[in-house]
Amino acid sequence: MIPSLKGYVHAVVESASSDEALGRVASDLSSFNRFILTNSSLFAVVTDSGIGSLVRKSILTDLLVSRMDKYALRIIQRAVLEEPADDLPVVFAEMAEVVNLIDEVSSQDISSQQVGGSSGASYGHLEIVMSRVAAEEEEDLSRSAARKYIGGYCRAVLDEVDNADVLATIEEEVLALARLFGSDTFPGFTFIDRSIPLLARRRAMFELLDGKVSSATVRIVVHSLSSRPRDMATTLMWLADFVSAIRGWRIGRVRSARPLGADELDMLAGILEDVAGCPVDVQVDVDGSLLGGVIVSIGDLVVDSSARRYLEALGTPLLGRDAVHQAVSVGTADRGAA
Repeated sequence: MIPSLKGYVHAVVESASSDEALGRVASDLSSFNRFILTNSSLFAVVTDSGIGSLVRKSILTDLLVSRMDKYALRIIQRAVLEEPADDLPVVFAEMAEVVNLIDEVSSQDISSQQVGGSSGASYGHLEIVMSRVAAEEEEDLSRSAARKYIGGYCRAVLDEVDNADVLATIEEEVLALARLFGSDTFPGFTFIDRSIPLLARRRAMFELLDGKVSSATVRIVVHSLSSRPRDMATTLMWLADFVSAIRGWRIGRVRSARPLGADELDMLAGILEDVAGCPVDVQVDVDGSLLGGVIVSIGDLVVDSSARRYLEALGTPLLGRDAVHQAVSVGTADRGAA
């Protein structure tokens, strides 16, 4: 399992555990792993590298959405998007093993002495369990792999945020913390001193931030300590850039020759969600200078109505040529009628 996917899995496991769903997730992933190995037709589809990852994700989503816990489905969907098709059966088995192991560890008694001193009322059992898991990852990963691991974790946390304004707040909070840790008056060296156990460092960071910034910011900053940071300010600046990039893919800015109807907006939002891999807030500006069609920008991707074949190629595997063509060409019919 690549580091970014493992980070994603760990973040989803945290959320599932908080929702008292970890046992179900572990069971569902084990059942799915057995199912994929015994169903030759599905195995062939999932491992066919000639089928786009979005298509394979769509097939599995349609098959599993009403049959398994939402957290287990999120993990499977992410694996399909990140891992090569040929590797997926092995990856599914690894994911089931990881989640089952965490489920077993979470059922054990963990004393406050295991993290050094009193854990405090706010630093609970789940945080201690995941600190132990992260400590094992820190030992195994190189610095660059650890950064990818944190990126995957951060992505999973941000996937639970469905509001672009909240993402902006998280970005601002992380930037403010970067400035704080970069100041001469703040002793941030404690958090990067690897002679101090990671569990203790994570606990100290948790207690420093808890109640002062959003829970999502607490999670990603605390977990960033597993990235082997040389200094906290640089690591937090990287995290802020990461959040900014994710936020950019949550907003689809559309310039249209005319106002779009509800059905057209839904269709366009669906196309952009497939491209971005997450829900997209579609913001439409009517631009009278356009003769027809639309110009769409999302993240670092910009597509206008003169690039029809590019967007069609992007959307054809999942939605069909006609649907994408209609989305790009919206407004052209009115122009012809006029």
